[in-house]
Amino acid sequence: MIPHDRHLRATRMPHTDASSAYRHAGVDTRKGQDFVSCIEPMAQATHNGLAETGALVLGGFGSVLDTSKIEDVDKSLGRNPFLVSCCDGVGTKLLLAQTPQHHQHIGMDVVAMCVNDIASMGGRPLFFLDYYACGQLDIESARHVLDGIRHACQACGCALVGGETAEMPGLYQKGHYDIAGFAVGAIPRYYHTKKPALQEGDTLLAFPSSGVHANGFSLIRRIIEEHAIDIDRPFLDGDTKSLREQLLTPTELYTTPCYALVRAGLAKGFAHITGGGLNENIPRMFSHEWKADINVKAWTIPPLQKALAQKARMDEEEWRHVFNSGIGMVAIVDANHVDKAKKHHPPAFEIGQITARKDGQEAVRYFHDNI
Repeated sequence: MIPHDRHLRATRMPHTDASSAYRHAGVDTRKGQDFVSCIEPMAQATHNGLAETGALVLGGFGSVLDTSKIEDVDKSLGRNPFLVSCCDGVGTKLLLAQTPQHHQHIGMDVVAMCVNDIASMGGRPLFFLDYYACGQLDIESARHVLDGIRHACQACGCALVGGETAEMPGLYQKGHYDIAGFAVGAIPRYYHTKKPALQEGDTLLAFPSSGVHANGFSLIRRIIEEHAIDIDRPFLDGDTKSLREQLLTPTELYTTPCYALVRAGLAKGFAHITGGGLNENIPRMFSHEWKADINVKAWTIPPLQKALAQKARMDEEEWRHVFNSGIGMVAIVDANHVDKAKKHHPPAFEIGQITARKDGQEAVRYFHDNI
């Protein structure tokens, strides 16, 4: 493996016999350096207040954050906020990305999967790094991935401060790559330590997903293969986009609405709906004394997710563990503050409430009342 360190300083390496030998073995160090050079403008475009105030030192072998300057980025973070960190990838969704547009979408996905986790903790993302691994570096496709990362970082005010490009011939097939992201954010001290307690009747407020996001693709690919589905054609009657386009729709970013609820003092908790669906992610917001009562008539399940579940002959309980059911993030808010909370994300809708949990009851209970 050859690492191409990316911390915005590209050092052009001289041509040597050793580099020629390495290139013959399948690793082109000069190509890696060229890639580093083309990334620099993308990273510069994401500089947030942290970088502009000199809190972020770019270059060398790492990126350094001066935590005393975090409040300069966003006054609402206050003094000495807690730091929150996470990492994530996009799974086998990568195997469906075969065009420049979709490589860019993959880049957006990897940022969203990380910063949405930060948002679910009540935090604001500060900076992001990526790890891009491949068998042989294709600068054009890699550039599109990084451009997607740049786009998503700009959208959520998160600085792209560096990363790593690894060429590993023999480990990855030709044309294949993997991508992972690492993000650090800040949580206001008041939110983390003095978050309002849950109470009976608190409302579950849902933010819609933009698609299947980045989970369940191993199953989706199996469905496509077993039923010989042409993913470059519309899947359902009335679809205007191909199945590939629908599946590769980038993951929605929830950082802005979630942090707006935190600033307004309206959020009691968040759940990022990823692998495990509503069933496994909603209970992560509360202790065993509570449960979530969810009204399945409160919203419409995306037809694509229903159709895929039918193709796989999955019952409702099973597919709710795999897909996001059309919901990307859920917030808990006081029932008396629902209208205020909705203003921070107009498409938000109520899907249920928090109630006391008795022995033997599930953490999530579905019911079918019309609203």
